[in-house]
Amino acid sequence: MITLSKTFILDSGKKDSRFEKLRKLYTEILPLQVGYISSNLILNEQETEVTAIANWEDEEKLVAVQDLDSFKELQIG
Repeated sequence: MITLSKTFILDSGKKDSRFEKLRKLYTEILPLQVGYISSNLILNEQETEVTAIANWEDEEKLVAVQDLDSFKELQIG
């Protein structure tokens, strides 16, 4: 098993839409991918950052999911 932990900044003007994109990715899209085990989203108290934690069967499956357009979109600002 391999775990990916990534923290995303929630800019004040785009906070709700960015969080919704993350929620959709981690609850609706990633669970359908081969090798997915589980994931969690953790929002800090100030609601300025969300940490996404996802568990995968192996590194090969994690690398494959990182090529998804929906995953790449969230990596940019």
